Amino acid sequence: MVCPLWPIHIVVMYVLTLCPVWFLCTGVASAFAQATWNLTFSPSKIDQLVEQTDRTVTIWTGAPLGPDYSDGKLEIDVSDQTIARVTNSSFSDDSNPSVIYLNTSSMLTSLPLNLSFALRGKFLGYTSVTVRATDGASNPQKVLKSDPLSVSVIRRPTIEDKVFIYAVAILMGLNYVNMGSTLDMDVVKSTLKRPIGQIGRAHV
Repeated sequence: MVCPLWPIHIVVMYVLTLCPVWFLCTGVASAFAQATWNLTFSPSKIDQLVEQTDRTVTIWTGAPLGPDYSDGKLEIDVSDQTIARVTNSSFSDDSNPSVIYLNTSSMLTSLPLNLSFALRGKFLGYTSVTVRATDGASNPQKVLKSDPLSVSVIRRPTIEDKVFIYAVAILMGLNYVNMGSTLDMDVVKSTLKRPIGQIGRAHV
């Protein structure tokens, strides 16, 4: 009996066979394209960045990017923009401080990078920062990506926090005083008194 989908079923079989191979190849190609970049952050980790305050981060590389990136750009990417954001950076436009166009200065590609940017905490939590360099093509073929910089943001101390802590301390103190004034010391002594056991060994 002839298959009712013949000859379409042959095309379907080829598509189902080749699609996983195509996805695998594109994934491997993108992984090779985004090579790990030997870029150093200073400090190497940002701990306890207070909300609404800035911390300056310096980045540098041991080697220049080279002419392949002369028309490219650097992108400072914060994984969670609700936790922290970039507020200022070297050679960047004030309207978009997280992007640095490498054609702004020839030093950005001819010399090892030495830039700084300001990171501002916005909300309590954890996030990370990565720096990515791409060439000037609409579909970048050369991509360098740094290791992530860990960032933790803490709440700004407020007067409400201090009032709450002092109020809880006062209430706990009053509670202890109230408990102590209602204790019957005779009951406490009789409870804590150790019973006197038999001394020596009984003989039968």
